[in-house]
Amino acid sequence: MSSMLMSTIQPEGRRLASAIVYAMSDVEIWRVPITHGGAAAAEAARFLLDSEELRRLEALDRPIGRGEYLVAHVAMRLVLAERLGCDPHDVVLEREPCIECDGPHGRPMVAETGGAVFPAPYFSLSHRQGLAVIAVSANPVGLGMELADLHTDNSTGAESLDLTARLVREKAYVKGTGLAASSSSAELTAFSLTDPASIPDSLGFWQLATVPVPPGFVAAVAVHTLGDSKTVRLHVGDLDLARALGVT
Repeated sequence: MSSMLMSTIQPEGRRLASAIVYAMSDVEIWRVPITHGGAAAAEAARFLLDSEELRRLEALDRPIGRGEYLVAHVAMRLVLAERLGCDPHDVVLEREPCIECDGPHGRPMVAETGGAVFPAPYFSLSHRQGLAVIAVSANPVGLGMELADLHTDNSTGAESLDLTARLVREKAYVKGTGLAASSSSAELTAFSLTDPASIPDSLGFWQLATVPVPPGFVAAVAVHTLGDSKTVRLHVGDLDLARALGVT
């Protein structure tokens, strides 16, 4: 499986090998179309998911939602395995401590495992109707994605895109900081201090950028750069899950 994956994940004509050392502002972006073939391949590979993922999967009522979840999470595990230099079976996920109560329900993270060759990366996952996107970075990272027509009810097309662009950046920031896993809504993010009409490119040491996605979607990423860079560099690739799993 791993050799097939290595030959099929081809971002911009070259594989993003795990041995490549990226700057703090570099983010790998993987776009995964959610197709019938991909969903069937993911169903056959559901054994890669852990007990918590399977519990969440079984809680979904709609078959479409289950297929979307399976494609997103199987693809995420393949990408993380490639980045770690290990077999997908050896990818172990856990939760960071909650930033509010220190409980075991904070931001998802890759556990250090004996089978990994390279350091565990940070990652973020988002999926919507027909598309999953995965962000991987050496530094804390968050990814937000929504449908492009999210705000069409009470706004013009341009206003709708601006509102959605701001929303996905806020979601990316909240997921990157770990606030998304917090149980409290009393403390708003730093977005509450920005101009509501703006689409910020940075918040403190967090840099934000638009992620290129197919028409109909809007996505953004936030990465913590420790002040190393003011520009987020994206390395974008597309993953055909059925092909990566060796299903024709």
